Amino acid sequence: MRRLTSLVAVLGLVALLAAPAQVRAQSSPFSGGAGAHFQYFDFRDPAAANLSSIALATVPVSARARVGGPFRIEAVTTFAWGELSRPGGESVSISGLTDTQFRILADLVQDRVTLEAAVNVPTGADGFSAEEAALAGVIAADLLPFRISSWGTGGGVGGGVSLFQPMGAFGAGLSVGYMAPGEFSPISDAEFQYRPGPALRVQGVLDYTVGQAARAALQLSYHRYGDDEVEGQNLFRTGDRLQARASYSFAAGTGGHAVVYAGYLHRSEGTFLEELEPRPSQGLLYAGAGLRHPMRGMVLVPTAELRVQRRDDGRDQGTLGGVGLSLEVPVGQLMVVPQAQLRGGSIQIRDGVDSGVIGVEAGVSVRHGGAR
Repeated sequence: MRRLTSLVAVLGLVALLAAPAQVRAQSSPFSGGAGAHFQYFDFRDPAAANLSSIALATVPVSARARVGGPFRIEAVTTFAWGELSRPGGESVSISGLTDTQFRILADLVQDRVTLEAAVNVPTGADGFSAEEAALAGVIAADLLPFRISSWGTGGGVGGGVSLFQPMGAFGAGLSVGYMAPGEFSPISDAEFQYRPGPALRVQGVLDYTVGQAARAALQLSYHRYGDDEVEGQNLFRTGDRLQARASYSFAAGTGGHAVVYAGYLHRSEGTFLEELEPRPSQGLLYAGAGLRHPMRGMVLVPTAELRVQRRDDGRDQGTLGGVGLSLEVPVGQLMVVPQAQLRGGSIQIRDGVDSGVIGVEAGVSVRHGGAR
């Protein structure tokens, strides 16, 4: 059944990518994109971390098309391959599609009111062994910025509404969404089904136009999670998430544009509903800057970032910095974007035990269109 749903989802995405010319020619044209990216993190003290390296290759595919009136359809999926290597040469890998998301959006008032319905089709991998589950857990961690957070979570259905109101130099927005996940098997040959708790998302944004070419923005978001269940019985409640992010963009040089930003993500304590130790709360502080610089018909985009994660129990936390460079190259109706990034820092495994980590990333993205 999972292979059948995977095939149906992929065929649906291919059909959207191959949307007929009359759809693409409407006022909101067809757009799509694909890419190939490789990330690699090497641990300088494998014995301390009990990890030698982690590699992740991803091939994301997305498509969007107007289907009449205020309605548009969006779809996205990713093929991912990951490998975790231990000291001594042992390794484990996972490969396959992630869950595929289809969204139908209705612009009731252009750029003001948007309704959304979403279906996550369970095309992702599940039924991991203990070693594979360890790899999936590392990929899901907040400190290392992997391009996916999971291979699959059982699909689900949901929806939401987004509102935006300009007020002179100010603009205010609010979005509310809800997702009810499906069931899946987290462990190979498990005789039970696991259902993550439903998620409520509330996000607000306030921006302010400064002069002719600068803008300041503040974003606040809150995620509330229900109880995870096994065979209909409550098991675990994921800690709620609260995030704040501030940014400032401004003109830089001749035709260039720069942005600086900083934010904080707090995840509250996760509690088991049985007599098990709760998962500690944690916080992630991040900051960065980027520059868009036109150059001979192309756009050069250097970036820099810093991530600092702390947990109440002092385990699996650390600091990671990075610098990157991408180049936006127009090729006919396509935009080709090669990019590379270098990261480095330190991860504290537990009190008094840490390991340096070095990461590299390289890839290319291709986009067609881009208008809503």
